[in-house]
Amino acid sequence: MDGDKRMGDIKIAKAETRLPTRQMIVVFIVEVCEAVQITFTMPFLVDMVESFSKTQDSAQVGQSVGMLGASYFFAQLISSFAWGRLSDVVGRKISLLLGMIGTIVSAIMLGMSTTLSLAIAARLLNGLLNGNIGIIKSFLAEITDGSNRVRGFSLLSLGWGVGAAIGPLLGGLLAHPTESLPSIFGGSHFLERYPFLLPCLAVSIVQVATFLTTTTLMIEPRRTGKSRLDESSLQSKLMGTVPSNSSNATRVQVKPGILGRFQAKPGILGNISRYSLSACLAYGILSLVNSVDQLLIVLLMQRPRDNGGVSLSISEAGFILSTSSLLMFVSNMFLPSLSKRFGKFNLLNSGLVLLAFITFLTPILSEIINDMLHSVSSSVLSAIGSSLLWILVGMRQLITVSMFSIVLVLVSNSASPTNIGSVNGIGQSLASLLRALGPIFAGQLWVVTRNIVGLHDKSSLLMLESEASSSSSLIANQLAFTAPGIMILAFLAFIKSMPRSLEHPWRSDRNLNLQGTFNATAT
Repeated sequence: MDGDKRMGDIKIAKAETRLPTRQMIVVFIVEVCEAVQITFTMPFLVDMVESFSKTQDSAQVGQSVGMLGASYFFAQLISSFAWGRLSDVVGRKISLLLGMIGTIVSAIMLGMSTTLSLAIAARLLNGLLNGNIGIIKSFLAEITDGSNRVRGFSLLSLGWGVGAAIGPLLGGLLAHPTESLPSIFGGSHFLERYPFLLPCLAVSIVQVATFLTTTTLMIEPRRTGKSRLDESSLQSKLMGTVPSNSSNATRVQVKPGILGRFQAKPGILGNISRYSLSACLAYGILSLVNSVDQLLIVLLMQRPRDNGGVSLSISEAGFILSTSSLLMFVSNMFLPSLSKRFGKFNLLNSGLVLLAFITFLTPILSEIINDMLHSVSSSVLSAIGSSLLWILVGMRQLITVSMFSIVLVLVSNSASPTNIGSVNGIGQSLASLLRALGPIFAGQLWVVTRNIVGLHDKSSLLMLESEASSSSSLIANQLAFTAPGIMILAFLAFIKSMPRSLEHPWRSDRNLNLQGTFNATAT
């Protein structure tokens, strides 16, 4: 009811358009592929940095991990808008295929890196040569309408969840294969020299399979023609300038300013409206919050107890990160119906409040989990601790992926059919910038909070000069996780300032009865 009023008494169709199955298969597989190539380094990132030099102290390792983790996103900052513009010109399909080729080359380069500089160069190359995350969102926006866009983006998030489950699993199981899989690779001197090549090769194989699938199934969407109204056509219909020789004329009353958010102000970004920039900024801020929180969770899982961590191995951390991603299926099941019932902004606000609560509570929960995991008197307590850690990580992923689904819908709703690629390129650039800053900030935050409470390092981030008390670890973790908690609350305030008209799609021609003439009058 409220949505109808905001759109100027325009009636929104209730029936949901069926998603194109063949095209959605492509969207799903490409998103899985992208999630795999981004997340597969998470379990072995610290181990890789430490393998480059055994003489680094804690601060150096933390800085190096942050730089390596951020390098891909810095490159995405530079390239995303260009990839979005390119896909508007040459098409989504060819742009996606070029990005996959770039990832194959850069993944192999990463696996054969023997220095930090080479590893960073490989991830930079990956980010420069692949703009597929933004491109696939533009493609999805073009094959959906207002009735099924939330469901489409929830399937996109489901693909991310599957990829986020596969990526850490590949990284955790296949890194150091001569040690983790000695019966198969025990005698390979080549893999001893390049202990991280095997997971990189696995990622390349996933990219090749996705390349073949995209080539076979994807159909380039039409951006002009009878199936879509361009900007001037839609505006002329709404303003009553359509020839009146059509039958079944429909009289619609439109409130003044309904087209305001679609009319861009001239400037450096051309026809990108301030509403699009607002939605893109929301996407960027959420990406920053997620990247900081995600790295802190990885540090929490893999650091020793006297450093405030849970002291999990690479394979154990990879298993929890991958299997807890399965909770993202819940988002795909319920998010579309919840969005229709409560509204996108209400769901987003509720999710942020819940995520802030979990973030502030994480240090206390981690202390309880730590005691249970390392209980020598009861294996039952250890199993309960593992389950609680799985739930803690999984709930964060469930809430975060749901919020990303909603924010991406808002970004798509803000763009017109003619600049959707550019808008998603801007959104991806902002997200990449803040995702690049996130790991650097989180790495430094971890080191600084350890130093504040007197947890000084001996030679590396994993080896400390003296054992810290449980209370010191709790204080350090509380300080560390307070930062993303405050960021979440600030983001909540920003969301509340965004225009609620973004609940509705720009391409309202699919929701309106445009079979006849529109005679629009201001009310």
